[in-house]
Amino acid sequence: MFKFDISSVALAFVISSAPLAAAPLGLDEAAELALNNQPLLAGQQSAIKAAEQNAVAASQLPDPKLTGGLKDYPVTGSDALSFTRDNFTMLTVGVSQEFPRQEKRRLRGVREQLDAQQKAQELDLMQRTIRRDAALAWLDVFYPEQAMQLVRALQKESQIQIESLGIAYRAGKKSQADVLGENVTLDLLRDREAEYAKRAALARAALSRWIGEAADLPVSEALPELPEPPSLQRVLQQAENHPHLNNLSKQVEAAQNEVALARQAYKPDVRVDVYYGARPAFSDFIGVQVGVDLPLFTKNRQDRNLSSRLALLDKSQSLKEDASRAIKAEVRRYYAEWSSAEERTARYFDKAILPQARQRLEAAVAAYQSGRVDLASVLEARRAELDLQLQRLALQVDAAKAAVQLRWFLE
Repeated sequence: MFKFDISSVALAFVISSAPLAAAPLGLDEAAELALNNQPLLAGQQSAIKAAEQNAVAASQLPDPKLTGGLKDYPVTGSDALSFTRDNFTMLTVGVSQEFPRQEKRRLRGVREQLDAQQKAQELDLMQRTIRRDAALAWLDVFYPEQAMQLVRALQKESQIQIESLGIAYRAGKKSQADVLGENVTLDLLRDREAEYAKRAALARAALSRWIGEAADLPVSEALPELPEPPSLQRVLQQAENHPHLNNLSKQVEAAQNEVALARQAYKPDVRVDVYYGARPAFSDFIGVQVGVDLPLFTKNRQDRNLSSRLALLDKSQSLKEDASRAIKAEVRRYYAEWSSAEERTARYFDKAILPQARQRLEAAVAAYQSGRVDLASVLEARRAELDLQLQRLALQVDAAKAAVQLRWFLE
């Protein structure tokens, strides 16, 4: 397990617009909230149900057709306008039924089943993406708000220094330039805090896209413990079952199904007509007719349709291969970002850089108080420590973002 902790100088605070008793909003809580009452997911679930119903309907026989009419009714001659004089005159009623080949109907049903399966993979992808994007939006809020805490802590130090300088100035031990220099430093820190406040407000607006008014809740002051990703090879292997690739696999299957349907077009379908003819003055008739398609001229219809479906199959296979490469490249990228940020934080910032920066600042303050260095040395040491603390915070957030991205491939 790897853990992200904000620097010890960070102070707790509560957003004034949020209730005082409100529990801090964590990263995982934001991700789960984003999935609740999400219109995108509800719409996709309805699309899956629709495709499943279509799969049953598509494999059925077409509806029969009812026909009726008057045949051979005389309009000239001695038998004109008579229903009974001409023995060919009759009233007919009939039923017509088309019988597409069973395999063709099965393939049409499979087409809709594959569509439903594609939509199910899209739903899985949506859920992963919403969780990921909400978590990343939470991290975009976390960074500037924790950066503000670092800046505020240094503001307090600067305020104490200003008070000390004021006393020393009145006693004639320090110059007015020293007091003014520290005041400028404090104002710069306040300006920096205002910039981070703006970034936090913009980030909360983006977070509200996923969790609504809950985006106004105070966020946790520490990053959560996130499971350490498995080895790179393991992540690459699990990414092969990513819903985006599974969806493209279903598209390949759908293209193969379309090729099979195109081949069925070379085989004739059958139609059966049954009718009953009533002759008022003569005996009644019953008739049966059978119709068969004749796919004799296939060059500009069936052949071209099959060629088109084969080309689309090649396209779908190429798209899947390209997507697989793209996903593996993303996995390698985020894994490198995570491992680099983790190593830099633990090996350099925590063990060497930040402790040395604090020692430098303490030494500069002591030297200034004894009159061995000027105020500029203290201010420079203080700015350097703040910048290093902010760099460490940025590395922590970068590692968390990379871990969230890797989780998108592993869920």
